[in-house]
Amino acid sequence: MTPANTTRKRTRFSLVLHAHQPTGNFDFVFRENFEKCYDPLLQVIESHPTLPVSLHFSGILLEWLAHHEPTYMARLRALVDNGRVELIGSGFGEPILVMLNEADRRGQMTAMNDYLEEQFGERPKGMWLTERVWEQGLAHDIAESGLQYTLVDDTHFVMAGLRDHDLNASYITEDRGSTIRLFPSSEKLRYYIPFQKVSDTIAFLESNASDDESALFVYGDDAEKFGAWPGTFEHVFEKKWLTRFFDALANSETIEMMKITDALDVPPRGKLFLPDASYREMMEWALPFDARREFVKARDLCERVNADAPFDPGVFLRGGTWRTFLAKYPESGAMQGKMLEVSRRIAQLPEGEVRAQATAELYRAQCNCAYWHGVFGGLYLPHLRFAVFQKLLAAEQIVDSATRPPGAWVDTMVTDVDRDGYLEIALASDRLGVLVHPRRGGHIVAIDEKRRGIPLTAALSRRPEVYHEEIAALGAKIPEEAAVPATAGHASDDEGTVASIHDQIVMKEEGLDKLLVYDAYQREGAIDHFFDSATTREEWDADQARAERGDFVEGQYKSAVDPSPASVCAKLHRDGTVRTKNGPIPVRIEKEFTLGAGNDTFNISYAIENRGDTVLETVFGCEFLLALLAGDAHDRRLLAGEEELGPLRSGHDVTGATSVSARDEWLDVRAGLSFAKPTDVWIVPIQTVSHSESGFESVYQATAFMPRWKLKLKPGDTWVREIKFFAFHARGEIA
Repeated sequence: MTPANTTRKRTRFSLVLHAHQPTGNFDFVFRENFEKCYDPLLQVIESHPTLPVSLHFSGILLEWLAHHEPTYMARLRALVDNGRVELIGSGFGEPILVMLNEADRRGQMTAMNDYLEEQFGERPKGMWLTERVWEQGLAHDIAESGLQYTLVDDTHFVMAGLRDHDLNASYITEDRGSTIRLFPSSEKLRYYIPFQKVSDTIAFLESNASDDESALFVYGDDAEKFGAWPGTFEHVFEKKWLTRFFDALANSETIEMMKITDALDVPPRGKLFLPDASYREMMEWALPFDARREFVKARDLCERVNADAPFDPGVFLRGGTWRTFLAKYPESGAMQGKMLEVSRRIAQLPEGEVRAQATAELYRAQCNCAYWHGVFGGLYLPHLRFAVFQKLLAAEQIVDSATRPPGAWVDTMVTDVDRDGYLEIALASDRLGVLVHPRRGGHIVAIDEKRRGIPLTAALSRRPEVYHEEIAALGAKIPEEAAVPATAGHASDDEGTVASIHDQIVMKEEGLDKLLVYDAYQREGAIDHFFDSATTREEWDADQARAERGDFVEGQYKSAVDPSPASVCAKLHRDGTVRTKNGPIPVRIEKEFTLGAGNDTFNISYAIENRGDTVLETVFGCEFLLALLAGDAHDRRLLAGEEELGPLRSGHDVTGATSVSARDEWLDVRAGLSFAKPTDVWIVPIQTVSHSESGFESVYQATAFMPRWKLKLKPGDTWVREIKFFAFHARGEIA
C-alpha cells in the first residue's frame, strides 16, 4: 500500500507594501500621507510581532522621513534588526526602469541598495519594480545590480500563457546569461485588500491552500491604499480593517506568512519568459485615445460572452506598453528626451564629487510619476512636471559649472533632444536656455531660466481622454447646482467594505463639462497664426482649427544657425499660404531668435512678406506660453505694463500694451514679452480636465499670450516687428 500523503495543506503568503511620494509633491501631501498611512500602518505592524512583512519605501520618501521623522526611521530600523520587516530595493528615484539608459538603470538600483545598507544595515536581496513595468532585458540589469528577485502582476504571467494554480508560484527567468526569480502578485488580492470584508479575504487565501511545495501567494501593492486613498483611513484604521486582518492572519492555522526574501527558499516551479507588460489597468491607460475606446468595447464584449464560452477570452486581450505614454503625450516624450540628454552630459564628467552631485539630481528627475497618467493625476499635475525639470536644470547647472568658463557665455547645438526624428536648435547661455523646433512650426518648445532653475514653458496641451465622455454625460444630465459632491462613493459601509478608486465617479467641481475643449496643436511658443479681423479671443480658444487662416501653425520651417562669441541666432523661414476674402495669398514668414551672453532676455524678430499679386488683409498673431504654478494664488498675477490684470487663471483682451507678463512671487520671477510699440494682446488660460485618485478636476496648466497686429500689405510689401522675451526677478521693472 502507498502511504497516505501527510503533507499539510497551507497557503504561504507574502505581504509586500510599496510606499512612495513623487519628486516635487507638496510637503503637506507627504505629511498627510505620513499621518493617515505610514505612521498608523507601522503601528499595526509593530503590534503584531508574529507577522513578517516586506516593505518598500522609495528613496524620495525615505529622504523625507529621515529629515522630518527620524523617530519613524528608528522604529523601522528596529523592525528590520529583529527580522520582522524586510526592506526591499528599487531604483532610488522610483523610475520606470525601461525609460532609462542601461547605466542609469543600474545606477538607480545600486544607489538604493547603498542607501538601505547605510540607513538600515542590510543590503536588499530583491526590488520593487516601479509600476510593474517589465521588459525582459531588465532581468540582466537587475541581476547585475546584485539583486535576486522582483515581483510583477500575475497579469504578466497570464499573458505568458499561465492559468489558475500556476499563478501561485515563483519562476526563474533569464536574460543574457543572468537569472532572477519572478514572483507574481495576485490581481484578485489587489481588489480584496483592503476593500472587501476581512472574512472574505481570509477565506480566499485559505481556499487556495495547497500541499505543493512550490505554492506561494504574493500580494504587492501601494501602501497608500491603507489610509491615504479616499475613504480608506476610516475604513482601514478607524474601523480597524487592518488590525482585524492582521489578527486573522496571525490566528489562521492555514496561512503561513513569510517575507518575500524568505520565499526565495520556496522552490521555483520552472522557467519562463514574460512579455513586455505592466498591470492590467496601466496597459489600458497607455493606449492612444481611439484605441482605448475600442479596447473598452472589446473588454466589455468579452465580459458579456464569458459566461457561455468554454474559456475566458479576456485573457488574450491586452492594451499597450508603458512606453506608449512617451508618444501618446509628446510632453512626456520631450521630458524624457531632456532627461536622456542631461544624463549623456553627466556621463562625460570624470568620476568624483561633481559627477555624484549631478547624478543625484538626475535620479530624482527620473521619478516616474510625472511621465504618465492613469487614475492618478501624474503628467497632468504641473508641480510634478515642474519639479522634474527643476532637477534636470539643477543637474545641468552643475555640469555647466564644471565644463564652462566662468562668467557670461553662450553656445548653440543642433540635436534631436526629444527623439522624434527631427533636429531642434538649442540656444544656451549662462542665464537662459531656448529650444526651437523648426519641423514643428518653428516653435519655441522650451525656455529655461537657469539661475533659479525655472522651466518657464513646461505646459500640457488639452487633448481628449476616454473618461471625458463620462464627464460630458454627467454634465448633460446634472445641473451645476446638483453636481456630484467630492465625497460621493468614498464611505466605508457597515459590511466592512469600501469602494476602490477604480470604481468611483466623483466630480470635484461644477461645470467641468464646459472645459472639455481640445487644442488643435501642441501648445508651445512662437506659434504663427493668421485670423479674420472679426475673430474673437473666445472663438479662437473654443475652436482653433476653425479660426485659423494660415498654414504656418505646425508647418515645417527651414532653419540656419548664426553663432558668434557674444550671441547665437536661430534663423527660420517658411513659404506658406494665408486664406483671405480675396482668396489664398502666398506669404513668407522669416523669424529669428537671438540669445546673448549674460542676458535675462532674448530677441524675437518677425518679417512677413506678401508674395501674392493682391493685397493681404489679415490679422497676424504669434502665440507664446508661460507655465507657472497655482493659477488662482494671490501672489501669482498677470500684468499689462505695471497694471495687475488678475490671477494666472484669467483671460483678458489687452489693448495698446508695451509689455505683458506673469509674476510669480513664490518663484521670484516675472516673465513675459515687451514691445517697441503699443500692441494688442489676447491672454488665455489653458485648463485641462483630468482624473485623479480623488475624482475629476480642472487643472490650470499655463497661460497663452497672443500679441496681434492688423496687416494690410500690398504685393511685395514686408511687415517687420521686434519682440523681447524677458525673465527678471518678480519685482523687477521692464526697461
